[in-house]
Amino acid sequence: MRVRVRVLEELEEREVELPEGSTVRELLSALGLREGIVVVRERRVLREEERLAEGDRVRILPVAIGG
Repeated sequence: MRVRVRVLEELEEREVELPEGSTVRELLSALGLREGIVVVRERRVLREEERLAEGDRVRILPVAIGG
């Protein structure tokens, strides 16, 4: 399946090919990302165990910490 991803500050989306039924955790692993980020689909933060679907569009954003 193909998922469209915009990572952190990139201007362009990219397409990532994953096995059918892959999770957010598997997407992050494929991209070599792990800590200090959140994955958002349709304005909702996704948990790592949530499954992705063909054609999903997600954004990967840094977590802002501090004050």
